[in-house]
Amino acid sequence: MRITENPCPYDEPMKWKFLKERDAFHAHREQWDALNTTIDNHILLDSDFWEPLVRLFGHDELYLGICEDSEYPGMVLVEHVGAGQWTTFQPSQAPLGPILLGNPSNIEDQMALLVRSLPGFTISVGVTQQDPDYTGLKRNVSDRRLEFLDYITIPRISLVENSFEAYWKGRGKDLVGNLARRRKRLDEQGVKVSLAVDRTAQGMDEAVRIYGQFEESGWKGEHGTAVAADNAQGAFYREMLARFCERGEGLVYQLFMDDRPIASNLCVERNGMLIMLKTAYDEHYKKLSPSFMMLEDMLKELFADPNIHVLEFYGRAKEWHKKWTTEERMMYHVNCYRYAMVSQARKLLKTQGLVSRQSG
Repeated sequence: MRITENPCPYDEPMKWKFLKERDAFHAHREQWDALNTTIDNHILLDSDFWEPLVRLFGHDELYLGICEDSEYPGMVLVEHVGAGQWTTFQPSQAPLGPILLGNPSNIEDQMALLVRSLPGFTISVGVTQQDPDYTGLKRNVSDRRLEFLDYITIPRISLVENSFEAYWKGRGKDLVGNLARRRKRLDEQGVKVSLAVDRTAQGMDEAVRIYGQFEESGWKGEHGTAVAADNAQGAFYREMLARFCERGEGLVYQLFMDDRPIASNLCVERNGMLIMLKTAYDEHYKKLSPSFMMLEDMLKELFADPNIHVLEFYGRAKEWHKKWTTEERMMYHVNCYRYAMVSQARKLLKTQGLVSRQSG
């Protein structure tokens, strides 16, 4: 079913259309990837990441938006969340909000047309989880119809300027010393610690199953939010990683004690960027800091790999990240309003404490 776009005060340029069919994204995935390639070709905006998300976690109020203007092409996944309110589709497994704007100029009018073209009378569209390094929605845009809201600070480790040895010398004594002592103790006990990497599509079923066991052994298992072999999360990670493995862009790290895996990282890589999507370890070995030992071994390999320039975490910066890096940047949400006065009214209410600064 195709939803006819609303009338808007502009002529044909930058007009958006919206498709509601459950298979609309699948049918237009080549168009999505072609547009992504012209921007940054970010792997977390690739259709091989989003197509299984749409299929497994999509719903009847999810739309694919397409702007086929040759000068201002755009695509977006949006969902209806209330009277006059829309937001980009944001399942918890996705670090970035799914919007592609092929021309970074005149963003104000592109977003104004998006708001006015959506089905029904739309007041606002929330664009979630934007990375300032990879979005056309920059905070220097001064249009009063756009409202920028801090989301989370995310860490990264740059790998191009140092060797691992130089990087490791810059870490704190507690991190370096504690890991060295744990490794020495295991060595004295005759326990072999090793890092394995699986890049095969056929290996992803088993890799995700093992990863899910680690999550189920911790607090996520207690709260019912763990990845598991038989739930939608497990199905997503199996399929997504297998797809990227077939392209040489998916991999799973596992830390072994002798023949037993005790920690795992689910990762993707493209354009010199390796992204740790999820990390987990066997709670029985918590005192050994298995995730830290695995990260140390990973970094030894990554610093020696000329094809990888940065390790991205894409999760909220926590105290433990500071042991590994001082590099951080702020991700943000963007609220796009039909009328500037709505944004101005919200700012006034914020100053009076009547609206949350983080609300969408």
